[in-house]
Amino acid sequence: MNDLNPQGVGVHYNQTDFNRAQQKGWEVLNALRRKILPGMNEKEGREVYANLLKDFDVEKNWHAPKLRFGPNSIKSFSEISDEDYRLKENDIFFLDVAPIINGYETDIGKTFILGKDNPSFSQIINDGEEIFKLTKAQFLEFGLSGPELYHFAELQAKKRGWDMVDEGANGHRIGDFPHHVFYKGNLRSFEQKLIPDLWILEIQLRSPDMKFGAFFEDVL
Repeated sequence: MNDLNPQGVGVHYNQTDFNRAQQKGWEVLNALRRKILPGMNEKEGREVYANLLKDFDVEKNWHAPKLRFGPNSIKSFSEISDEDYRLKENDIFFLDVAPIINGYETDIGKTFILGKDNPSFSQIINDGEEIFKLTKAQFLEFGLSGPELYHFAELQAKKRGWDMVDEGANGHRIGDFPHHVFYKGNLRSFEQKLIPDLWILEIQLRSPDMKFGAFFEDVL
């Protein structure tokens, strides 16, 4: 970890190029979402993703893809999924992908409903994305630190009746590959003033009955 420059970038870093890479990452995620089908398990989903990267001329990821289907959506990032679980006709799932595009790390995560709408599923998905937007707005307006941002997000989740999953969904640096030469820690514990467009904010919620969850992440 480079403690002297935790928000540093490489000499060739270009903000416009990074933004374009992140947008391309969203295209990859949405293409993957369209290929997720009923009856599929997470292993098969990861295989679909690996093949999809070839269509986008992406050679590698900076972190392994995380696909969580159905009840696996409540699990923290360190927990092991039930790989035998197969998506049902009307189910919830989230995708978290991180392709390296033109030398830049991208990181995109979003939750979807497969098949017919389910009010509980759509509510947790919408609330997660709304909490992300509100938390980012707090950062842009007040310049809150990482701990302050996550405290705000947790209050928003509680107000809406959801539990925050904080084991792993703590946010992190991003940028030109590899960002860890500058900082390996997470956003939740980073107390310095944050520079825009260098951090990923992660919001993961789960229902109090521990039956389903939702995840959303994007650039802060």
